[in-house]
Amino acid sequence: MVGSGSQTRLDASEYDVIASALAETERGRLFLAEVARRHRGADTDTLLQAIARLEQVVTRDAATADDPDALRGELAAMAEGIARTRTEIAAMTLPDGEDGRSGAETLDTLVQGAERATSEILSAAEAMQEAAWSLRETGADTALCDVLDRRAIVIYTACSLQDLSAQRTGRLVATLHDLEARIAAALGQEAPLVAE
Repeated sequence: MVGSGSQTRLDASEYDVIASALAETERGRLFLAEVARRHRGADTDTLLQAIARLEQVVTRDAATADDPDALRGELAAMAEGIARTRTEIAAMTLPDGEDGRSGAETLDTLVQGAERATSEILSAAEAMQEAAWSLRETGADTALCDVLDRRAIVIYTACSLQDLSAQRTGRLVATLHDLEARIAAALGQEAPLVAE
């Protein structure tokens, strides 16, 4: 029950069972596609909000540039904003403390995982389309082969949208890494280690 206070996270096998059940119907597939679209939007929105907060700090007061201590404080606030954003994104993408990764590694893993998933899904769609053509050549039901072809095209389309989202997220992550390195340099600190 959604309203109960004893809500726990699903483990991977439970999640897969539910996702498979939903994927069996057209409305279920539409629902899963909409959930994925909204989740990607939330990740991107979080990154954009973080960048907007950083922009506000940078442009807030030109007088700060005359006071080195105030500037140092502003830079430290920006660094804290980046760290907070990394923590927020890590909380959204991984179960609590699941793998002990830093925020930087989590962001990079998020982008790499999206790229890898898109590639795997495209390969599966290709295999499905090839199977449809093989079935068609052996005299299998043409209508069934056409359904498989159409489903593969839907998957290709969804993957292209996912790929665009992953590219945008990758650019946002690169911008955060760049800002973090510049802030660390301005504060005379070593840049945080970032997974490449």
